[in-house]
Amino acid sequence: MNTGTQHSLCVGGLADLGRIRTALSLVSSDYPRFDSWLFDTVGRGIRLGTRRILVYNQNGRIGGIAIVKRCITERKFCTLWVAPWCRGGRVASVLAEHSFFWLATRQPVFTVPESRLDEFRSLLNQWRFSRYMRVCDMYGEARNEYVFNAPESIFPREHTSQHRPQSSTVERANIPELNV
Repeated sequence: MNTGTQHSLCVGGLADLGRIRTALSLVSSDYPRFDSWLFDTVGRGIRLGTRRILVYNQNGRIGGIAIVKRCITERKFCTLWVAPWCRGGRVASVLAEHSFFWLATRQPVFTVPESRLDEFRSLLNQWRFSRYMRVCDMYGEARNEYVFNAPESIFPREHTSQHRPQSSTVERANIPELNV
């Protein structure tokens, strides 16, 4: 982040969803039905006060986005995205700190596709996210997703890699095996 650069962090609203969708175009390809989730599920959550979108702007451009969910049954960090031209400038940390504050927890549920695990490795260490499950087919066929800080109620103990709860295979492990 250069001196003379204007930065701002704001809460995105329903009117901002189109601009947010455009910024998240690369992320959306990783998740089926992304547009429906963003416009319908997140939009409804914004109206109900159970979801929030934090938008980091730099010189009038979106440099980062966090989408979070806070309800009685779940505190989840749904999306964290930083524009390539803002990476390495602590934008992810700023978005995370504000997200943790709004969620009222430093250990929300957070998922990372296996293909992007290396991109998040330093943040996962910084946040001390150590408890995770590896879930296959959660968002795409034959694709692993790492679910951090998930409560037992989401994936009950009796499920093993041979069982397919909700069309997903679950494997439990501790973070040191992941070498984050």
